[in-house]
Amino acid sequence: MIRHLPSVMAAVTILSAAALWWARSTFPALVPLWLVITACAFVLTIILARITPGSSDE
Repeated sequence: MIRHLPSVMAAVTILSAAALWWARSTFPALVPLWLVITACAFVLTIILARITPGSSDE
C-alpha cells in the first residue's frame, strides 16, 4: 500500500490543478488557496517518490 502513495499523491496533484482551473473563473477568491494546495501536493509527491521504498525503478 505504501509504495502506491506517490501515485495517489500525483492523482491528488492533478485533481487539485483541475480544481484550480475551475475555481479561477467560478470562485476567484479561492484561487490562492488552491494554488497553495496544488503546490504542497506537488512537493509532497516528489518527496514521497524519493523516500518510498519500491516506488522507483532503481
